[in-house]
Amino acid sequence: MKRWTLLAALLLPLWAVASFPLEATLAQMSKSADHILIGTVVGVDMVDADGVIIANPAAGTGPGLNNVIRLQVR
Repeated sequence: MKRWTLLAALLLPLWAVASFPLEATLAQMSKSADHILIGTVVGVDMVDADGVIIANPAAGTGPGLNNVIRLQVR
């Protein structure tokens, strides 16, 4: 049991680091991008698979759900 606890304690920092997003500068991202969109987000809404706007603030998005968040960019 002590070995499993020690192993978990040693591997836990590796899992935490693996969850950090990659950091890149705008110049690095633009070199590898096909398109660059520069604008200001002026609105956000969520729609279901049929394109109907969802007004329920408790509705979610993600794997297994057909809801999508849309950004309105000007």
